[in-house]
This record gives sequence, C-alpha cells and structure tokens, in this order.
Amino acid sequence: MSGGREHIIMAHHPNSMLNARMQLWPAIFILADFGRYPLNIANVDKDVIAPYKHVIKSYVNDTSDFDSRKTLLFFQGAIYRKDGGYARQELYYLLRDEKDVHFSFGSVQKDGINKASQGMHSSKFCLNIAGGTPSSNRLFYAIASHCVPVIISDEIELPYEDVLDYSEFCIFVRTSEALKEKFLINLIRSIKKEEWTRMWEKLSLYLSFNIHQRKVMLFK
Repeated sequence: MSGGREHIIMAHHPNSMLNARMQLWPAIFILADFGRYPLNIANVDKDVIAPYKHVIKSYVNDTSDFDSRKTLLFFQGAIYRKDGGYARQELYYLLRDEKDVHFSFGSVQKDGINKASQGMHSSKFCLNIAGGTPSSNRLFYAIASHCVPVIISDEIELPYEDVLDYSEFCIFVRTSEALKEKFLINLIRSIKKEEWTRMWEKLSLYLSFNIHQRKVMLFK
C-alpha cells in the first residue's frame, strides 16, 4: 500500500481541507502556495504550485505601450493585512503621495475586479505584495493585463518555476529593501522604456505557456 502517495488532490484555496490535510498529507497537493501549510504537510519535494484562475479579460491584441500607460505603479486591494501582509500598510504610507502612483483600498464589491483590471491595464508596473498568504490572484491579473509585476513577497512559490524564468518579466524586491524610504520608487523610476518594453513583451510568453498547459491538461 502506498499510504495515499499515488493520489492527487486539488486543494488550491489556502483554507481548503483545514483538518483533512493533516491526514491526507502523503498525497500530492495542487496548491496556490505553501503559506498556511506546515512544512511536513506540503512542500516543493512532493507538491505542485498552480496558477490562480484569473477572471478578467486577457488583452490578447494589446496595443498599449510604455508611453500610453500613464500610471507608473498600481495597487488596489486590502491594505491592512495580518501575518506577512504588514508590508502593504507600510508601503501605502511610503507611496501614497507619489504623483504617478495609484495605491488605494479596493475589494470585489461594486465591480471592483473590473475597475482594478482597467487600472492595471493603464499602468506600467503592478505591485504584488504578500497578504494573508505569500501569493494572490493579483499577480495573474497583472500578467493578464500586461502590467509588469513587482513582487514583494519573500516566501512566494511560483507556478512552472522549473521552466519559466520569472525574472525576465517580473521585478522581485525583498520586503526589507522595499520598506526603506524611497528605495522602491527610485528602483521603479530607474527602469526606462527599453527595459520595460522587453519585460512587457516577455509577459506574452507566460500567457502562451499557461494557455498551452491548460490545453494539455484538458486533452490528456
């Protein structure tokens, strides 16, 4: 008997199977991240990190460019978070007065997702900051909106990391560095049109790969 090791369990939401996971741990879990799992229950040695399913429109024939995206840096979501999400609050205070930065509270209510998507699509860079867990669907909304992600989440695990180099189309900043006064905004302002365009073009590689993976899973 394998003890369950030949089973695959889709437990993508961070709160899925809060009690059952302790008994089912020998199985392969498909997860969004390891944020709420003990290391002995879920880890990179046996489990799979999968992308969030985004529910916004993908800009397949996107004609926007560096100059047409007037907002430099965009974040809209819950600002006051517990656990690893404390950085959101600190960054809000650091960035709220920057003239070309949009950093505001937002939720799914009152068409919040579509409004955030529109904001991302008119922005050059989109913040993906750790919240209650290391990852969120905000990263994949940014990619679908062709907004270069700025990831501030020290414990994040990303889908397909073994075949995709996320550093080609994302910017990674350690939390301790991001919370230094002016560090983040100076870093983002230092990225000029040529470098941003190169990263922006690489976003399509991720979208193509993700679509291909879904087709493979559908027709297996």
